[in-house]
Amino acid sequence: MDLDFNIKSIRRKWCKSGCYRYKPIVIGAITVFAFVVVTEIISLRSVTSEASLPRDTRKARSLMEKVVQRATTRVKSQHTPIFLAFVMNDTLPFVYNWICNVRDLISYENVLFITLYDQDREDIESFESSVNVFSLEKEFDHLSLAKRINHIQVLKWQVDLIFNLLKRNINVFVFRVESVWLQNPMTLFEKLLCADKSLDIITTTFSGNPSVLDTGLFLIKSTAESITLIAEYAARLRNILFRMNTRISRITSSEDPFQYFPQLVYRRFGNIKYSLLPVKHFADVPWYMKLTSSKRKHDKNDIFLIRSYYPSDERTQDIITAMKDIDLWFLGDGNTCILERVASLQNDVM
Repeated sequence: MDLDFNIKSIRRKWCKSGCYRYKPIVIGAITVFAFVVVTEIISLRSVTSEASLPRDTRKARSLMEKVVQRATTRVKSQHTPIFLAFVMNDTLPFVYNWICNVRDLISYENVLFITLYDQDREDIESFESSVNVFSLEKEFDHLSLAKRINHIQVLKWQVDLIFNLLKRNINVFVFRVESVWLQNPMTLFEKLLCADKSLDIITTTFSGNPSVLDTGLFLIKSTAESITLIAEYAARLRNILFRMNTRISRITSSEDPFQYFPQLVYRRFGNIKYSLLPVKHFADVPWYMKLTSSKRKHDKNDIFLIRSYYPSDERTQDIITAMKDIDLWFLGDGNTCILERVASLQNDVM
Protein backbone atom coordinates (compact mmCIF):
# COMPACT_ATOMS: atom_id res chain seq x y z
CA MET A 1 0.00 0.00 0.00
CA ASP A 2 2.84 2.38 0.91
CA LEU A 3 4.67 1.42 -2.29
CA ASP A 4 1.60 2.12 -4.39
CA PHE A 5 1.15 5.49 -2.72
CA ASN A 6 4.80 6.44 -3.34
CA ILE A 7 4.55 5.55 -7.06
CA LYS A 8 1.40 7.66 -7.44
CA SER A 9 3.08 10.52 -5.62
CA ILE A 10 6.11 10.39 -7.93
CA ARG A 11 3.88 10.23 -11.01
CA ARG A 12 1.92 13.33 -9.87
CA LYS A 13 5.14 15.29 -9.34
CA TRP A 14 6.55 14.24 -12.76
CA CYS A 15 3.35 15.20 -14.53
CA LYS A 16 3.39 18.59 -12.89
CA SER A 17 6.83 19.10 -14.42
CA GLY A 18 5.42 18.64 -17.94
CA CYS A 19 4.98 14.92 -18.67
CA TYR A 20 1.96 15.58 -20.85
CA ARG A 21 3.93 18.07 -22.88
CA TYR A 22 6.64 15.46 -23.74
CA LYS A 23 4.43 12.38 -23.89
CA PRO A 24 3.69 12.63 -27.68
CA ILE A 25 7.41 13.07 -28.41
CA VAL A 26 8.33 10.02 -26.35
CA ILE A 27 5.60 7.90 -27.93
CA GLY A 28 6.61 9.07 -31.41
CA ALA A 29 10.28 8.24 -30.83
CA ILE A 30 9.42 4.77 -29.54
CA THR A 31 7.13 4.18 -32.53
CA VAL A 32 9.80 5.18 -35.06
CA PHE A 33 12.40 3.02 -33.34
CA ALA A 34 10.05 0.02 -33.30
CA PHE A 35 9.21 0.51 -37.00
CA VAL A 36 12.90 0.62 -37.97
CA VAL A 37 13.71 -2.53 -35.99
CA VAL A 38 10.75 -4.50 -37.37
CA THR A 39 11.48 -3.38 -40.95
CA GLU A 40 15.12 -4.47 -40.68
CA ILE A 41 14.12 -7.86 -39.28
CA ILE A 42 11.67 -8.40 -42.12
CA SER A 43 14.23 -7.39 -44.74
CA LEU A 44 16.78 -9.83 -43.35
CA ARG A 45 14.39 -12.76 -43.23
CA SER A 46 15.49 -15.65 -45.41
CA VAL A 47 13.19 -17.05 -48.10
CA THR A 48 11.98 -20.65 -47.98
CA SER A 49 11.01 -22.77 -50.97
CA GLU A 50 7.33 -22.03 -50.44
CA ALA A 51 7.82 -18.30 -50.20
CA SER A 52 6.91 -16.09 -53.11
CA LEU A 53 9.11 -13.38 -54.46
CA PRO A 54 7.98 -9.84 -53.60
CA ARG A 55 5.51 -8.16 -55.88
CA ASP A 56 7.03 -5.80 -58.41
CA THR A 57 5.44 -2.75 -59.94
CA ARG A 58 2.50 -3.30 -62.28
CA LYS A 59 4.71 -2.32 -65.24
CA ALA A 60 7.48 -4.78 -64.28
CA ARG A 61 4.98 -7.59 -63.72
CA SER A 62 3.53 -6.95 -67.15
CA LEU A 63 6.91 -7.23 -68.87
CA MET A 64 7.85 -10.28 -66.79
CA GLU A 65 4.60 -11.98 -67.75
CA LYS A 66 5.20 -11.24 -71.44
CA VAL A 67 8.71 -12.70 -71.33
CA VAL A 68 7.64 -15.83 -69.44
CA GLN A 69 4.65 -16.33 -71.73
CA ARG A 70 6.84 -16.05 -74.83
CA ALA A 71 9.29 -18.56 -73.38
CA THR A 72 6.45 -20.95 -72.54
CA THR A 73 5.19 -20.93 -76.13
CA ARG A 74 8.70 -21.45 -77.54
CA VAL A 75 9.69 -24.48 -75.47
CA LYS A 76 8.57 -27.57 -77.36
CA SER A 77 9.40 -30.15 -74.70
CA GLN A 78 10.32 -30.27 -71.04
CA HIS A 79 13.90 -31.23 -71.87
CA THR A 80 14.48 -28.27 -74.19
CA PRO A 81 15.72 -25.25 -72.27
CA ILE A 82 15.43 -21.58 -72.99
CA PHE A 83 18.79 -20.14 -74.09
CA LEU A 84 18.90 -16.93 -72.06
CA ALA A 85 21.40 -14.09 -72.50
CA PHE A 86 21.47 -10.60 -71.00
CA VAL A 87 22.78 -8.02 -73.46
CA MET A 88 24.73 -5.37 -71.59
CA ASN A 89 26.43 -2.24 -72.92
CA ASP A 90 28.71 -2.49 -75.96
CA THR A 91 27.97 -6.14 -76.68
CA LEU A 92 25.83 -5.86 -79.85
CA PRO A 93 28.70 -6.91 -82.19
CA PHE A 94 29.11 -10.03 -80.05
CA VAL A 95 25.39 -10.75 -80.27
CA TYR A 96 25.57 -10.60 -84.09
CA ASN A 97 28.71 -12.75 -84.09
CA TRP A 98 27.01 -15.38 -81.91
CA ILE A 99 23.89 -15.43 -84.09
CA CYS A 100 26.08 -16.09 -87.13
CA ASN A 101 28.02 -18.72 -85.21
CA VAL A 102 25.05 -20.90 -84.08
CA ARG A 103 22.95 -20.64 -87.24
CA ASP A 104 23.19 -24.39 -87.91
CA LEU A 105 23.44 -25.55 -84.28
CA ILE A 106 20.21 -24.48 -82.58
CA SER A 107 16.76 -23.07 -83.24
CA TYR A 108 16.60 -19.31 -82.77
CA GLU A 109 13.05 -19.70 -81.42
CA ASN A 110 14.50 -20.99 -78.15
CA VAL A 111 16.79 -17.97 -77.75
CA LEU A 112 15.77 -15.17 -75.38
CA PHE A 113 17.73 -11.91 -75.26
CA ILE A 114 17.12 -9.27 -72.57
CA THR A 115 18.58 -5.86 -73.46
CA LEU A 116 18.95 -2.68 -71.42
CA TYR A 117 17.74 -0.38 -74.17
CA ASP A 118 14.96 -0.33 -76.76
CA GLN A 119 17.40 0.57 -79.55
CA ASP A 120 19.46 -2.56 -78.88
CA ARG A 121 16.28 -4.65 -79.03
CA GLU A 122 15.32 -3.11 -82.38
CA ASP A 123 18.83 -3.63 -83.79
CA ILE A 124 18.87 -7.32 -82.82
CA GLU A 125 15.40 -7.89 -84.26
CA SER A 126 16.52 -6.20 -87.46
CA PHE A 127 19.56 -8.49 -87.67
CA GLU A 128 17.59 -11.69 -86.95
CA SER A 129 13.81 -11.50 -86.65
CA SER A 130 13.23 -15.03 -85.31
CA VAL A 131 14.97 -14.50 -81.96
CA ASN A 132 12.99 -13.30 -78.93
CA VAL A 133 14.16 -9.93 -77.62
CA PHE A 134 12.82 -7.78 -74.77
CA SER A 135 14.07 -4.45 -73.43
CA LEU A 136 14.25 -3.27 -69.81
CA GLU A 137 14.55 0.41 -70.70
CA LYS A 138 11.08 1.37 -69.49
CA GLU A 139 11.45 -0.64 -66.28
CA PHE A 140 14.21 1.48 -64.74
CA ASP A 141 15.07 5.15 -64.65
CA HIS A 142 18.68 4.91 -65.82
CA LEU A 143 19.40 8.57 -65.11
CA SER A 144 18.30 9.02 -61.52
CA LEU A 145 19.67 5.85 -59.97
CA ALA A 146 23.11 5.48 -58.48
CA LYS A 147 25.22 3.30 -60.77
CA ARG A 148 25.72 0.48 -58.26
CA ILE A 149 22.04 0.38 -57.27
CA ASN A 150 21.11 0.38 -60.94
CA HIS A 151 23.30 -2.66 -61.66
CA ILE A 152 21.87 -4.57 -58.71
CA GLN A 153 18.30 -3.70 -59.72
CA VAL A 154 18.92 -5.09 -63.20
CA LEU A 155 20.54 -8.19 -61.71
CA LYS A 156 17.53 -8.61 -59.41
CA TRP A 157 15.17 -8.46 -62.40
CA GLN A 158 17.25 -11.08 -64.20
CA VAL A 159 17.14 -13.41 -61.19
CA ASP A 160 13.38 -12.91 -60.86
CA LEU A 161 13.03 -13.90 -64.52
CA ILE A 162 14.98 -17.13 -63.98
CA PHE A 163 12.82 -17.84 -60.91
CA ASN A 164 9.61 -17.38 -62.89
CA LEU A 165 10.83 -19.55 -65.77
CA LEU A 166 11.78 -22.33 -63.36
CA LYS A 167 8.38 -22.05 -61.69
CA ARG A 168 6.81 -22.66 -65.11
CA ASN A 169 8.78 -25.90 -65.38
CA ILE A 170 11.24 -24.44 -67.92
CA ASN A 171 14.94 -25.30 -67.76
CA VAL A 172 17.22 -22.33 -68.37
CA PHE A 173 20.65 -22.18 -69.99
CA VAL A 174 22.24 -18.81 -69.20
CA PHE A 175 25.04 -18.05 -71.64
CA ARG A 176 27.33 -15.17 -72.57
CA VAL A 177 26.90 -13.51 -75.97
CA GLU A 178 30.66 -13.13 -76.39
CA SER A 179 31.07 -16.93 -76.45
CA VAL A 180 31.68 -19.00 -79.60
CA TRP A 181 30.03 -22.41 -79.98
CA LEU A 182 31.75 -25.30 -81.75
CA GLN A 183 28.99 -27.75 -80.81
CA ASN A 184 25.56 -27.50 -79.24
CA PRO A 185 26.26 -27.72 -75.48
CA MET A 186 22.86 -29.38 -74.95
CA THR A 187 24.29 -32.66 -76.29
CA LEU A 188 26.79 -32.60 -73.42
CA PHE A 189 24.17 -31.56 -70.87
CA GLU A 190 21.83 -34.34 -71.94
CA LYS A 191 24.57 -36.94 -71.42
CA LEU A 192 25.32 -35.62 -67.95
CA LEU A 193 21.66 -35.43 -66.97
CA CYS A 194 21.03 -38.91 -68.30
CA ALA A 195 23.92 -40.23 -66.21
CA ASP A 196 22.76 -38.35 -63.09
CA LYS A 197 19.13 -37.28 -63.08
CA SER A 198 19.52 -35.63 -59.66
CA LEU A 199 21.71 -32.80 -61.02
CA ASP A 200 20.17 -29.34 -60.58
CA ILE A 201 22.93 -27.06 -61.93
CA ILE A 202 25.73 -27.56 -64.45
CA THR A 203 28.33 -24.81 -64.69
CA THR A 204 32.08 -24.29 -65.06
CA THR A 205 35.05 -22.29 -63.79
CA PHE A 206 38.03 -20.47 -65.34
CA SER A 207 41.36 -21.93 -66.41
CA GLY A 208 43.28 -19.28 -64.46
CA ASN A 209 41.14 -19.62 -61.34
CA PRO A 210 39.44 -23.01 -61.04
CA SER A 211 37.68 -22.07 -57.79
CA VAL A 212 35.70 -19.19 -59.35
CA LEU A 213 32.34 -20.03 -60.94
CA ASP A 214 31.43 -18.46 -64.27
CA THR A 215 28.14 -16.83 -63.27
CA GLY A 216 27.40 -16.00 -66.90
CA LEU A 217 27.33 -19.61 -68.03
CA PHE A 218 25.21 -22.30 -66.40
CA LEU A 219 22.32 -24.67 -66.98
CA ILE A 220 19.73 -24.73 -64.21
CA LYS A 221 16.96 -27.33 -64.13
CA SER A 222 13.44 -26.66 -62.94
CA THR A 223 13.55 -28.52 -59.63
CA ALA A 224 12.34 -27.73 -56.12
CA GLU A 225 15.97 -27.44 -55.01
CA SER A 226 17.03 -24.98 -57.72
CA ILE A 227 13.88 -22.88 -57.20
CA THR A 228 14.72 -22.67 -53.50
CA LEU A 229 18.25 -21.50 -54.30
CA ILE A 230 17.15 -18.86 -56.82
CA ALA A 231 14.48 -17.58 -54.40
CA GLU A 232 17.15 -17.11 -51.75
CA TYR A 233 19.40 -15.37 -54.29
CA ALA A 234 16.58 -12.92 -55.08
CA ALA A 235 15.91 -12.37 -51.37
CA ARG A 236 19.54 -11.40 -50.74
CA LEU A 237 19.48 -8.96 -53.65
CA ARG A 238 16.22 -7.49 -52.35
CA ASN A 239 17.80 -7.09 -48.93
CA ILE A 240 20.91 -5.27 -50.16
CA LEU A 241 18.77 -2.97 -52.33
CA PHE A 242 16.59 -2.17 -49.31
CA ARG A 243 19.64 -1.36 -47.19
CA MET A 244 21.21 0.78 -49.91
CA ASN A 245 18.01 2.74 -50.54
CA THR A 246 17.13 3.30 -46.88
CA ARG A 247 20.73 3.46 -45.61
CA ILE A 248 19.45 1.54 -42.62
CA SER A 249 22.73 -0.36 -42.34
CA ARG A 250 26.10 0.14 -43.91
CA ILE A 251 27.06 -1.72 -47.09
CA THR A 252 30.74 -2.59 -47.12
CA SER A 253 32.75 -2.29 -50.31
CA SER A 254 33.62 -6.00 -50.04
CA GLU A 255 29.96 -7.06 -50.18
CA ASP A 256 29.56 -8.12 -53.79
CA PRO A 257 26.00 -9.14 -54.74
CA PHE A 258 27.34 -10.76 -57.91
CA GLN A 259 28.99 -13.36 -55.68
CA TYR A 260 25.77 -14.42 -53.95
CA PHE A 261 25.07 -17.08 -56.58
CA PRO A 262 28.49 -18.83 -56.36
CA GLN A 263 28.28 -18.73 -52.56
CA LEU A 264 24.86 -20.40 -52.59
CA VAL A 265 25.98 -23.01 -55.13
CA TYR A 266 29.14 -23.96 -53.23
CA ARG A 267 27.11 -24.17 -49.99
CA ARG A 268 24.62 -26.44 -51.80
CA PHE A 269 21.83 -24.19 -50.57
CA GLY A 270 18.44 -25.89 -50.78
CA ASN A 271 20.21 -29.25 -51.10
CA ILE A 272 21.04 -28.60 -54.73
CA LYS A 273 23.40 -30.89 -56.59
CA TYR A 274 25.78 -29.32 -59.09
CA SER A 275 28.45 -30.39 -61.55
CA LEU A 276 31.48 -28.36 -62.67
CA LEU A 277 32.46 -28.96 -66.27
CA PRO A 278 36.18 -29.05 -67.04
CA VAL A 279 37.65 -26.20 -69.08
CA LYS A 280 38.35 -28.60 -71.94
CA HIS A 281 34.56 -28.62 -72.61
CA PHE A 282 33.79 -24.95 -71.92
CA ALA A 283 37.13 -23.42 -72.88
CA ASP A 284 38.10 -19.85 -72.15
CA VAL A 285 40.28 -17.81 -74.51
CA PRO A 286 43.58 -18.10 -72.55
CA TRP A 287 43.21 -21.90 -72.43
CA TYR A 288 42.19 -22.08 -76.10
CA MET A 289 45.08 -19.89 -77.28
CA LYS A 290 47.52 -22.05 -75.33
CA LEU A 291 46.02 -25.11 -77.04
CA THR A 292 46.21 -23.68 -80.57
CA SER A 293 49.78 -22.42 -80.09
CA SER A 294 50.95 -25.89 -79.10
CA LYS A 295 53.15 -27.73 -81.57
CA ARG A 296 51.05 -30.83 -81.01
CA LYS A 297 48.04 -31.38 -83.26
CA HIS A 298 45.20 -30.19 -81.09
CA ASP A 299 41.87 -32.01 -80.83
CA LYS A 300 38.78 -29.78 -80.69
CA ASN A 301 36.29 -32.61 -80.37
CA ASP A 302 35.98 -32.09 -76.60
CA ILE A 303 35.34 -28.35 -76.92
CA PHE A 304 31.70 -27.30 -76.98
CA LEU A 305 32.13 -23.56 -76.65
CA ILE A 306 34.83 -20.94 -76.13
CA ARG A 307 34.27 -18.07 -73.72
CA SER A 308 35.80 -14.76 -74.69
CA TYR A 309 36.76 -11.98 -72.30
CA TYR A 310 34.03 -9.78 -70.86
CA PRO A 311 33.63 -6.76 -73.17
CA SER A 312 33.92 -3.20 -71.87
CA ASP A 313 34.02 0.28 -73.35
CA GLU A 314 37.81 0.24 -73.54
CA ARG A 315 38.37 -3.39 -74.55
CA THR A 316 35.63 -4.21 -77.09
CA GLN A 317 37.68 -3.52 -80.21
CA ASP A 318 40.76 -5.24 -78.79
CA ILE A 319 38.71 -8.35 -78.00
CA ILE A 320 37.22 -8.40 -81.50
CA THR A 321 40.74 -8.13 -82.98
CA ALA A 322 41.93 -11.00 -80.78
CA MET A 323 38.96 -13.16 -81.83
CA LYS A 324 39.69 -12.43 -85.50
CA ASP A 325 43.29 -13.51 -84.99
CA ILE A 326 42.19 -16.97 -83.86
CA ASP A 327 39.36 -17.27 -86.43
CA LEU A 328 36.51 -16.85 -83.92
CA TRP A 329 34.94 -13.81 -85.58
CA PHE A 330 32.20 -14.46 -88.15
CA LEU A 331 30.86 -10.96 -88.75
CA GLY A 332 31.91 -9.29 -91.98
CA ASP A 333 31.45 -5.81 -93.40
CA GLY A 334 27.90 -4.49 -93.27
CA ASN A 335 27.04 -6.89 -90.42
CA THR A 336 26.89 -9.93 -92.70
CA CYS A 337 27.76 -13.45 -91.61
CA ILE A 338 30.94 -15.06 -92.95
CA LEU A 339 29.38 -18.51 -93.28
CA GLU A 340 32.53 -20.11 -94.72
CA ARG A 341 34.42 -19.33 -91.53
CA VAL A 342 31.55 -20.76 -89.42
CA ALA A 343 31.56 -23.97 -91.47
CA SER A 344 35.36 -24.25 -91.19
CA LEU A 345 35.25 -24.00 -87.40
CA GLN A 346 32.48 -26.57 -87.03
CA ASN A 347 34.15 -28.97 -89.51
CA ASP A 348 37.09 -29.12 -87.10
CA VAL A 349 34.96 -31.03 -84.59
CA MET A 350 33.17 -33.34 -87.01
